[in-house]
Amino acid sequence: MQDDWKISDRLTLNIGLRYEYDQPFYDPRHHEGYFNTSIDKFVVGISQQESPIKRDIPQIQYNPNLQPGIWNPDRNNWAPRVGFAYRFGQGTVVRGGYGIFYSKPQGNELQFK
Repeated sequence: MQDDWKISDRLTLNIGLRYEYDQPFYDPRHHEGYFNTSIDKFVVGISQQESPIKRDIPQIQYNPNLQPGIWNPDRNNWAPRVGFAYRFGQGTVVRGGYGIFYSKPQGNELQFK
């Protein structure tokens, strides 16, 4: 939300606040996994009984309680905005602004955190 306030004929202020929820990418069927470098295994989000591979593979760790997504949801992205425009004369206007911005990273960067 944001709004403009015309303080005088020469000065206008713009004030706002933005909220962004950063939800991780995830598979709604919970068929996801990752390679855990600390144990040198591929961790999958299903149980061994659900696996289409019916034999035991030592390089796979089954975890049906695996958290969906590859990062934790970020729910505190409040981003204030403030701006102004001041007219000095007929052809001269000075404008300025400030804001906090959040960008959602692509999935590829997150595999190496």
